[in-house]
Amino acid sequence: MPFNLLEALSDVVSLFYNDVQRKGIELRLKNDRSVPVWIAGDPVRLKQVLNNLVNNAIKFTDQGQIEISNRLLDSPDEHLIIEFSVTDTGIGMSSEEMEEIFKPFKQLDNTYERLNSGTGLGLAICRKLIEAMGGKIGIESHPGEGTRFWFTITTQALHSVEPTSEETEHQADAHRGKQILVVDDNAINRKLITTLLTDRQVVVDEAESGEHALTLFRQKRYSLVFMDIRMPGMNGMDITRAMRKIEIEDQRTPIIALTAHAMPQEIEQFLAAGMDESITKPVSELGSRYFCESLFWASKPKQTAKLHATVYACGARRPAYVA
Repeated sequence: MPFNLLEALSDVVSLFYNDVQRKGIELRLKNDRSVPVWIAGDPVRLKQVLNNLVNNAIKFTDQGQIEISNRLLDSPDEHLIIEFSVTDTGIGMSSEEMEEIFKPFKQLDNTYERLNSGTGLGLAICRKLIEAMGGKIGIESHPGEGTRFWFTITTQALHSVEPTSEETEHQADAHRGKQILVVDDNAINRKLITTLLTDRQVVVDEAESGEHALTLFRQKRYSLVFMDIRMPGMNGMDITRAMRKIEIEDQRTPIIALTAHAMPQEIEQFLAAGMDESITKPVSELGSRYFCESLFWASKPKQTAKLHATVYACGARRPAYVA
């Protein structure tokens, strides 16, 4: 997918502007002019990785600055190898900590309730995303001297690719005015999904908790709900069960699970709770687009035709079916 790299990097900086202002630190963007503006790839995955790295840097930096930078490492054949870095002046970490930093965060039990969140899960996902884009990720740090996370991607330079006004208007007409609810306790995740949907002329509401989601669900008729599974208090399955009790029988709203879990037995639990399908985080632009186009018209409870969509999760494709 062609995308504007400068716009993607600017989106990351804008997302954290208020956070760095509150802490009194500086967030800088250093762009290598030899890196093309338009490249091929997945801007959502790229921003997901950068968002995780910048978010962690802000947590552990109380003074000084955080810098996002890129540089062109090599250009074999028609490809480009670009390195991205997130460097902070924070507390740093030891060699022992660096050995553990990319290992997945492990829960103490198998429940979906989460009282505390850690950075391990985000960094483990970052590594999967980077590897899916043909790159590597690493870290350089010393206690008290800050940290530098770096990663590479392999891509291609492209000429500017903008949709025509007719194409943009046609896509917007298909979804104009439809209402979508995004339920996730993580503000960054909500922002990413909302950003993916803004160009489709839909109305997106966000809820950070089960109670807030149910309040909105009682007030409005939604065409689609994106539901995080693991949240404090009511989890996504509990919220879905409550929504199914609220809605009118002939006005079933498609509910899509957002989860880092994709095991068959877990997906069966989601479906049993009343969900229609699941998307493995992080959600890509293509994944959200195809789900929207398919599921906007799949809200009849007795529909027998199966709708097909394509979900992109950590670089893999899988067919999705909605009964």
